[in-house]
Amino acid sequence: MHTLNCMMDYISDTTTGLVRPEYHAPTLVKLNGKGGIWYVSVTMPKALQKGAMRQEKRSTGTTDKRAAKTKIAPLTNEIYAKFDRGLAALHNSYVQETNQPAYTNTIGDFTKVFTAAPFLIKQHGLDKDPDRKITNLLPSWIVYLEDTNQGNHKERTSRRSKLLEFVSVVGNLHVEDIKKQHGYQYEKWLNDEGKANSTVRSLITKVGAFLTWCEQEDFIENNPFYNLKLSHYGKESLPYLPFDLDELTAIFAQEMNDADRLCLSILAVTGARLDEIALLDWSQVKTEFGITFIDLRPEEVIVKTDGSHRVVPIHPAVAETLWSTKKSETGRIFDYKIDVNGKSQNDASKTLMPYIRNVTKHDRKVVHSLRGTFKQMLENAGITQSMVEKLESGEISLTEIDLAIRENKVDKRVNDKITGHSARDTAGKYGFGPLLIPRANAVSKIDVSFLGPHH
Repeated sequence: MHTLNCMMDYISDTTTGLVRPEYHAPTLVKLNGKGGIWYVSVTMPKALQKGAMRQEKRSTGTTDKRAAKTKIAPLTNEIYAKFDRGLAALHNSYVQETNQPAYTNTIGDFTKVFTAAPFLIKQHGLDKDPDRKITNLLPSWIVYLEDTNQGNHKERTSRRSKLLEFVSVVGNLHVEDIKKQHGYQYEKWLNDEGKANSTVRSLITKVGAFLTWCEQEDFIENNPFYNLKLSHYGKESLPYLPFDLDELTAIFAQEMNDADRLCLSILAVTGARLDEIALLDWSQVKTEFGITFIDLRPEEVIVKTDGSHRVVPIHPAVAETLWSTKKSETGRIFDYKIDVNGKSQNDASKTLMPYIRNVTKHDRKVVHSLRGTFKQMLENAGITQSMVEKLESGEISLTEIDLAIRENKVDKRVNDKITGHSARDTAGKYGFGPLLIPRANAVSKIDVSFLGPHH
């Protein structure tokens, strides 16, 4: 009995915010007769109880308490949804009864109609427009985002999926019933899922954008997520760490297939994002002024931000290897699987991460760390902002720039331009020369001996 009480305290802590006051709170029960599987159990409303059947249960499918804990919210909402349907059906049966002529000597015969039905109507939203439920409004919101050109397809898909995730946690509510407490319920669930604080903020913002639209459409009076307290939820976000030279050398010293080696090599000498390279097509690899570069400017190219549409020079040593693998004018260079969102980084990361983990187990050193490592190497190449401006205006020669590079000066503008952290690139009257040449000069100064004899 003591163990059960402890278990219920544990559940109480993990289900704070399951806001359905008309229903009982869930408990987690371990059924030894079911092989020790944990079940989420909720006491039925009295109107739905039949004989000894007083509990509605859902299996978590696991004997692990921690794993079972993560399934409490979605399974509880599934049970609550069943209660909603059962009570709604019960209400409909009451309505049918009132449609039949009858005679009675006592008002008691109508007690269940006059007492239970109004409660059901109010508590279960039967007096509200079903079109105002979250999932019913979702398609119209997405159309609005498309019509107003808010975000690209990837971002709109993300907003849709995260709003549905919110529904899985708090239920498919009528939007006028959403309160601040539901925001905190979602935040706590994200916190329990181990999400970083920055991720919690981002996801709350996505749901909040939907509620702002609801406010604009006069579906709700005010956005209840305005001024939510977010600082106490989620882990502190820590940046990925760059590799040191020994780690970098060890990564490329491993045996690996040619495609994976080429992908990692391009990442290491461009600072590009994994998805940009994993999706790379031969039509994007170009040459101008004797410089091999990746053209990420076309609108159809999937990049993280608008400023990520840019031209990226490839170090001559890696460019030579890249050209040697070319077999056609168009088509993807790598065959990492593309997901439903048109991205390939998940499969590419799954393929490439074992090479990283063979060298370091540090959880902040991943494939993306090559991006930070490149930035450090680029700083060692150096070029000043004034040099870039003078080159573009014709006031300085490449020879003078090459000489100045040796002073080991750093230009954040060039660093940001190459890695996609500034405004998008556009070709001027001299083509891409003014954009490419300063960057290519800086990139060519990088010591790529860490690549080993394979490149």
